[in-house]
Amino acid sequence: MRSVNNNTFSMSFRCLGALAVSGVILGSAGCSTLISSRSQKEEAMKHYSAGEYEKSAGIIKEYADKREGTGDELMWHLEHGCVRFAIEDYPQSLEAFNKAEIVVLDHENRATFNLRGVGAEIGAAYTNANALPYTGCFYEKILINSYKSLVYLGMNNPEASGVEMRRARFRQKMARRRYEVDLVEEYQVEMPKYEGEAIPGLSPEKILQEKEINKDREWIKKHRNTTYGNVVNPTVTFLSAIDFLARKRTDDALIDFRTLYRIEPKNPLFRECYVSLARSLNEQLPVYLNKLPGYKFPLDRKVVFVLFEEGLIPARKEKLFELILPPPVGYTGIAYPVLEYYPSDAGYLQVRNEDGKVYRTEMIGDLGDIASFTLDNQMHEIITRAVVGAMVKEGTSIALQQAAARIPDIGPVVQIGVFIAMQIYKKAFNRADVRCWQTLPGRIQGAVFPKTGNGIFKLTVISKNGKEMNSANINVGAGNTVTLVLVKSNGFDTIRLKVFDF
Repeated sequence: MRSVNNNTFSMSFRCLGALAVSGVILGSAGCSTLISSRSQKEEAMKHYSAGEYEKSAGIIKEYADKREGTGDELMWHLEHGCVRFAIEDYPQSLEAFNKAEIVVLDHENRATFNLRGVGAEIGAAYTNANALPYTGCFYEKILINSYKSLVYLGMNNPEASGVEMRRARFRQKMARRRYEVDLVEEYQVEMPKYEGEAIPGLSPEKILQEKEINKDREWIKKHRNTTYGNVVNPTVTFLSAIDFLARKRTDDALIDFRTLYRIEPKNPLFRECYVSLARSLNEQLPVYLNKLPGYKFPLDRKVVFVLFEEGLIPARKEKLFELILPPPVGYTGIAYPVLEYYPSDAGYLQVRNEDGKVYRTEMIGDLGDIASFTLDNQMHEIITRAVVGAMVKEGTSIALQQAAARIPDIGPVVQIGVFIAMQIYKKAFNRADVRCWQTLPGRIQGAVFPKTGNGIFKLTVISKNGKEMNSANINVGAGNTVTLVLVKSNGFDTIRLKVFDF
């Protein structure tokens, strides 16, 4: 019988130990490290985009229950809260958004340096960025409180609704300040080396200059939010103004309308609201606005504000950049997200009263633009993190191959086996982090009109080519209140209506 010396066992155990460590890291990784969130949400989003919200809600709830503690829970709570809101299941919607806010606050209140964060970074380096807990984008965090405000209105709790709207205002203010002070914290680490040199063709600087990646980045830049500025969400500001009007805080509402006008002076809805309220408060207007007529009705009583939620927000999808290099490297590459836009036939919402007076909605906020702005500002960090991960995997691969090669007698065979295994491993975990809040609307339009007659109005969705897509009658009553009507269309021929009285 052939004897095997201690060095052989030592070498073998070193290989097995390294592989075991990798296995532990893989086992502790989040749920999206191998199967993307897009794939997991595919069936639910098919139902949701078709207006089958109840079916979508059931599927999303199952995922939300199963994903607690995986690092993906925030994303699933956001989806669950939004789809429950769509079907007016306000208690479950509130529960989901409360859970989402707890996760957000937990991450925000952690120390900059903590062991959980270090462990997640190590896991991300050996797998991909999906191993990091999903903490949400600024605009998503702001919308948590905005939705909670609407949920409380649906539960006939205007006081709690006001509290959440104040929180949404504060979050938007803090997000804007954060962007002004420090736009993006770049992910900077020393790049791993092998044989004294970095992997040829794989560095953040070189990758960012690749033709295909540059093309994707330029496409994102073209769609980014250039009108609103930073992370300002005009829809939140518009909701804030409505909330102030309902509470007779007209001076504060005027500040919001003035902000919206300054963001987009050519927007007729923003301009008319600003001019009308300023005149009613005897506030001096810029000279060039004095000739504008404004609305002939008050904005703080016996009035209806309509918000038209149209289409779906663009979702992140994966793009791969791959290289095949000579051994010992073999397969290497990075994955990064781009945005996928969804088609929508809807153009605007038309409102007609019993006297034949017609109003139409105007754009308030394009969440697609805001999502593009966010991704554009994250791209350098995303690419850098992906390159770091590729370097770490490559360093592990080469170390294992070198250890295997030193095993007496069977070293070359084991080395080939390790090389093949590592190619599979690197390919399997070359995945982009495409986690995002997909059930948000793509665009928010708005209109304002007085309550007249018996309070019954006809709402009609007009397509982009001017045809009627769908219509419904709605009764807002004849009371002296401020009424908010939400109309939801995912871009096809189905609509949902909600009426909230402050």
